[in-house]
Amino acid sequence: MKSSKPARLALERSTCISLLLSLVLVPRVLSAEDQPPADTKKDSLEGQPLVLSPFIVNTERDSGYKATNSTSGTRLSTAIRDVPMDLEVITSQFIQDTGSSNLRDALRFSGGVVLNSQVDGLVDPGSYDNSSSAGSNDARGVTRDPNQTTYKIRGLITDSVLRDGFTRKGFSDTINVDRIEVVRGPSALLYGVGAFGGIVNYIPKRPEEKARGEIAIETGNEGWQRATLDLTGPLSQTGHLLFRLTGALQQNGSFIDLYKNKQQFISPVLSFRPWANTLITFDNEWGTKKVTGSGDLQNIRGVDISNGSYANSRRADFLLTGVVNLRTFNWGGPDEYHTTGIQNHLLTVDQKLADNLYFRAGLQRTHETRGSQVVANAFINGFNPPFDRNNALDYWNGHFLGDVLYRHYVYRQIGVDPNDTTAQYYLPPTDTAVIQYQWNNDSQDETRDQLRAEFNYKLEAFGTHNFLIGLNYQKSTLDDLLKSNPRSSNTRGALNRDQIYDFKAIDDTGYFSLNHQGYGGPSLPVVPLDGAHSIDWDLGYYAVYQGSYLNNRINLIGGLRHDRTDASNSTIAYDATTPTWTPQAKAVSAPPTKTSPQIGLTVKVLPSISIYGVHSTGVVPNYYLTDGAGAPLAPTQSKSDELGLKFELLGGRISGTIAAYKIKRSGTPRFIWWAPNAVRMAKNYNPNQPLAYAIDGITPGFYDYIKNKPYMQVLDPNHTIGPGSNLTFKVPNDPNSAGAQVLNDAQIFQSQSYLNWPGWMFESGYNQALTDGTGNVLLNSPGSNSADGAYVPIDDENKGWDAQIVVSPTNDWQIVATYAHNENKMTSAYKYVKVPYVFGSQWAIWNFPTYGWGTFQGILAKDAYTDPTDSSTYKGIGVGTGQSLDGSPSHVVTIWNRYDLKHIEPLKGFVVGFGGTWQSPEKWMNGYAVDGTWIAVPGADGKLHSLVLSTKSRLSLSAMVEYTYKLTSKREVALRFNIDNLLDDQKRYGLVYADGASYKLSARVSF
Repeated sequence: MKSSKPARLALERSTCISLLLSLVLVPRVLSAEDQPPADTKKDSLEGQPLVLSPFIVNTERDSGYKATNSTSGTRLSTAIRDVPMDLEVITSQFIQDTGSSNLRDALRFSGGVVLNSQVDGLVDPGSYDNSSSAGSNDARGVTRDPNQTTYKIRGLITDSVLRDGFTRKGFSDTINVDRIEVVRGPSALLYGVGAFGGIVNYIPKRPEEKARGEIAIETGNEGWQRATLDLTGPLSQTGHLLFRLTGALQQNGSFIDLYKNKQQFISPVLSFRPWANTLITFDNEWGTKKVTGSGDLQNIRGVDISNGSYANSRRADFLLTGVVNLRTFNWGGPDEYHTTGIQNHLLTVDQKLADNLYFRAGLQRTHETRGSQVVANAFINGFNPPFDRNNALDYWNGHFLGDVLYRHYVYRQIGVDPNDTTAQYYLPPTDTAVIQYQWNNDSQDETRDQLRAEFNYKLEAFGTHNFLIGLNYQKSTLDDLLKSNPRSSNTRGALNRDQIYDFKAIDDTGYFSLNHQGYGGPSLPVVPLDGAHSIDWDLGYYAVYQGSYLNNRINLIGGLRHDRTDASNSTIAYDATTPTWTPQAKAVSAPPTKTSPQIGLTVKVLPSISIYGVHSTGVVPNYYLTDGAGAPLAPTQSKSDELGLKFELLGGRISGTIAAYKIKRSGTPRFIWWAPNAVRMAKNYNPNQPLAYAIDGITPGFYDYIKNKPYMQVLDPNHTIGPGSNLTFKVPNDPNSAGAQVLNDAQIFQSQSYLNWPGWMFESGYNQALTDGTGNVLLNSPGSNSADGAYVPIDDENKGWDAQIVVSPTNDWQIVATYAHNENKMTSAYKYVKVPYVFGSQWAIWNFPTYGWGTFQGILAKDAYTDPTDSSTYKGIGVGTGQSLDGSPSHVVTIWNRYDLKHIEPLKGFVVGFGGTWQSPEKWMNGYAVDGTWIAVPGADGKLHSLVLSTKSRLSLSAMVEYTYKLTSKREVALRFNIDNLLDDQKRYGLVYADGASYKLSARVSF
């Protein structure tokens, strides 16, 4: 694991150098204002006109919030009205007016872009419940990624953004952003793997020929303080060498107690034009960000996962309801933090090779360090008391820790009366409840190298034809070191629970501390546990044709991309006897390849109205995942069909795009813990040994059901079995044997009611005493819990329509409005593989008729499968098919107005802005845990129903007022006041609270 200290020192040196450079450049920019214009003939590059690369967006016709051209859709600067895609541009003016300081701020008025989620549908829980997070104790969904680059478009997750076409996973600052381009729909043709719902590509600010600069300071509530710098101009008299220097210093708090963010960012850019046809750009960024008191652990789920499924912890309500201010309370305390350091260096060459033939190549290296320290694996333990009165380690200052820490607790599930004993997964009250937790310290060091090279040839013959061929390569190397409390290992031996976890009383609202436990004793040490070294790369070749026919009335864009991807991963356990790096076995032996087509057509039906259609695709490889047969999972794929309307009415005063779409995604992997797995079954089931089962913890109901059955005289001749006992028995190859009969009855009993439960009967691989007293037996069965579980491919669909409109009723008034409607549903059942059917398979875990897993909803195997002897014929009744598992709101409306009062004499110099966002109810419980387990509540009809809960609709209003006045003919001052959440909404939406009102006052000097 690399140390991040050299990176920090390099950043500090770079920051100092850049700040010194700004001190040199500011006077130069100021003095350049007073210089007479250079002699054009003398200063031109050999008297030749400068050539603008087609790969650089042309913003000459942009006006305020209206952009006319984009590069994100085709890689070439193309009129948005001619691109057969739903493409939105957020201009620098809009970013400034809305007071946006980062990418997420700027996207909040973009309809259909979800920045804060709670339910994310078919998503691997490891993407957010990982070692860098508080797990299910943080109610936010996958969009809580501290890198600020994870969001959803059209209901589908994207975990990175693009910076001028290059992948970016680190934080950004808008001081360096010129515009943001949002392309909706899959974009594999140009940008490779991922991004099923769309991509966000932001264009950085470039050096300009005219010397100018801007310095701004801001202050606001919650400790908001920010200072920015933006300088640009020539560094040579001839204009061959230009520069741009942007930077920001920021610190702020939050409505959450103890939260504090400090960040710095600086970006020097040089562009050099040695000849008229050549442009070389060297673009650099350095930044650091540290959040202390990060608020990952604001509360703890009130469920005991030591006695049940961890996945079900997300159905539990929080512990401290009514005890503290849940909105502001930060239980994790000041010792929780997240840090990020980023360096980004991009060298780009634009070259005109011949008339209409252009070349661009860009080489980028990004180095990012990430660190976190969070309270992890925190939950209530009430059924496995961790303290032993006979253990001296469980005493502190002479007091038994159980007496100090144990409390009475009634478990609380969302949507369920805690006293309802008929509730699914009901847990009785306990008198030994205690919080057990660990501290996780995670350090990551990632280097990402990217190369993009493209040729463009333009042909004018019977229309205009652009041919683009390109190569896109990227390689990421990630080192990860996890430190946490000790665990049982071959060096430490078997540790007791109190040697693995720290403890705290459930009514102790003091902050969690890295130094001491809740009772005052020292915390367990945080030691190195696991390391990982992973490499992934993608090499893509693409060819794109863009043609314009009949005087630009018809525009056609089509192309193909071929990707070849691969990955490797090695892990190490530092607490092993001999720590050794071990390569992880991949599911595929050869790098997977995929060809992605895309084709779109725009037809101008009227001079101001065009219709378009586009078919596009996306792909994500599943490097290490196998199905239940041990075969590699195919890449997850998406296919999108979209029809739209583009318009520019009233001389361009009204322009926009309206689009309807359907995105079909197939092969999304989901690990189902009870799914049939032939590979594991072969390892854990011995067909040469007799079948042997144990029903552990027989429930009172099942005991009453079987106690008088004749077969009990065979299984329990000495009458030793009662409620809570374990019934262990052999099953000869005879469907009428006593063992077969009790297993059949267990299934029948379970299927009769969701309240029934016979006991756990799916273990194998260890010895247990037979109930009939004849000795011990090795538990052995096909389809036991140790022989099941597999990744299962699932298909889903998102469809809807969205719109973006820019209106200029007058030259002084601009309006931006967006709308998005999205519907999601799962379209396929779990696709199980066929596993060998042997005697005993009828009692396999995937055939067990529970109401939350197995066959689901108490359905017997004969009805759950077309052929009960073939697990691949599973019908998937009740697993969510046809339901929406994603929580994205169905409707989102945004609007923003800007009005320049320059023609009202008393108000000349003032600009006002006003707008807001409205979204329909957002789902925060979808009825299924992340592992596919059904989460249900009893209804008035006595049956179970999916627990589906949604927030109320929400409205957030924002406003801005700015006053600008000139100090001199070339210097002006602007004062701006922004307020967000004007209604000061602090309500709880699901389990997440609204931010409340925030305001900023800024002063900006331009020269």
